[in-house]
Amino acid sequence: MSEHNPFDLSGQERTAAIEAGEERLSREQEKSDLCWLMGNKQGRRFMWRLLGAAGVFHSSFNTNNAVMAFSEGKRNLGLQQLNNIMEHCPSHYNTMLDEHKAMREKDVNRAADTRNKRK
Repeated sequence: MSEHNPFDLSGQERTAAIEAGEERLSREQEKSDLCWLMGNKQGRRFMWRLLGAAGVFHSSFNTNNAVMAFSEGKRNLGLQQLNNIMEHCPSHYNTMLDEHKAMREKDVNRAADTRNKRK
């Protein structure tokens, strides 16, 4: 166990510099991980489902305060991820939207074809 010396200012500065460097590396790794995830179609599908499950795209209002607080907590995590995407790889967000739109149109057309075949 190391002892902390409050009078060792240079030691405190070294410790602070080491911790700041480690924090910077951690943030860079998170950015790299997110860009890697958003850089492929499967990752964007996963993120779209995550954002949807978090409730990012709809209101979390509920007359029950506990339910609304829980929903807002989930939504806040989703909004943090959305903010990270928009900060680090916004072009991938646009790609994700386009892919989701194309998938929805494909699903709508498939459902219409199924209804037409039943008639």
